[in-house]
Amino acid sequence: MTTPPPILDYEPSQRPATAFNQLQKAFAIIEILLWAICVVGLIFRTQRWAGGSELIILSVSIVCLLFMFAPILVFGSQGWKRHLGSHAVGIALTFLTMALLFKIQRWEGASEMALVSVIPCVLAVLLTLIFGIINYKKQRSDPFYWKILFRLLLGLFLLFLLHI
Repeated sequence: MTTPPPILDYEPSQRPATAFNQLQKAFAIIEILLWAICVVGLIFRTQRWAGGSELIILSVSIVCLLFMFAPILVFGSQGWKRHLGSHAVGIALTFLTMALLFKIQRWEGASEMALVSVIPCVLAVLLTLIFGIINYKKQRSDPFYWKILFRLLLGLFLLFLLHI
């Protein structure tokens, strides 16, 4: 009797759905919904309707909590090295997201918050690019590094737009 190969030996298209994959999809949907609530809050705020700032603060704060306490589920890391990297990037993205909140709300200390958050995010972008290129040569179908890179570059781009 032959035993089935371990889950890590499956191709990504053949990998069975696990509780981790389902949680990862749920967190992706939650993150998208929270960013959509933030956009609705921005629309409310530009129209000077009541409740826009509260929607922005609530949604961005929950996204920060996701990045800080559940980066493994947000990025889908597997293995202890990727878990450590996910936590480091999660902290950098938390600072970046809070800097975006400070900039959007025009609170005091927004420039300092942006400066503090840009330095680790640029370092994370460089390291993610290096590890992503190295990993791309080994496994072309692994989206782990590209998920991280997308969030980092989008956050830096939005922070740059708000700074102008």
